Amino acid sequence: MLEKAMNELSFLSADITKLEARYGKAVEKLKEQKEPSKARRTRAQDMLIALETMKQRFKALERKVFAIRQEMLRDVVSDADVVSVE
Repeated sequence: MLEKAMNELSFLSADITKLEARYGKAVEKLKEQKEPSKARRTRAQDMLIALETMKQRFKALERKVFAIRQEMLRDVVSDADVVSVE
């Protein structure tokens, strides 16, 4: 489960980077044009919405990975033999 979440995090991170670059290019093209078309503006807005959605998903996955790791640590600590030294 942890490995799957970590793989998904890496793929999602790469997708976010690619989409950020594409969004940046789209915004530059919008600024270059005197009167950009409605379709081009809508496309840029849709990219921004998709980017925000991907970032939210990335944060949720990070929280999931953290929770899994904490659960694993709790399991290890609870199973460990504790020896007190006096």
